[in-house]
Amino acid sequence: MRYFKICLLLFVAAVLQCTLLARLTFFSTQIDLLLIIVISFSLLNGSKTGMTIGFFAGLIQDILIGRFIGIHAVSRMLVGYLIGFLEHKVFKENLIVPFLTTFAATIISEFIIWFIGLFLFWHYSFLNAVRQLVLTAALINAILAPFVYNRIYKAKL
Repeated sequence: MRYFKICLLLFVAAVLQCTLLARLTFFSTQIDLLLIIVISFSLLNGSKTGMTIGFFAGLIQDILIGRFIGIHAVSRMLVGYLIGFLEHKVFKENLIVPFLTTFAATIISEFIIWFIGLFLFWHYSFLNAVRQLVLTAALINAILAPFVYNRIYKAKL
């Protein structure tokens, strides 16, 4: 039953991200709800769960909106794995934790996507992307993260 709820949550979040949240932009950036969910599960359940949910969340995102299948899957999987190491090192009740980890994880995720893009012959400066989009996206995701994290924490998924 737990796996069904997680799959349903990922599917609903992906549909929301592709429809409603795609039209809602702040300074040319969008909320990355799937990344916030991956970070929340990683903090609450550890690296293995974070990596698994990250892979499937990224794969769903790649299938729905990506040009190349696998870029977001790899990015989300690595972020879920790395953030999962913090599971036993942080207080799960502290809402500053998801704010700070989401800010950092968004930057890491975007760096991974940029790095993979180098091999796909994308030519854009990461420093320009950081100045124009990444920091704004990290801040927007970080502001939303405590609300999503708290819902997942209380649901005990």
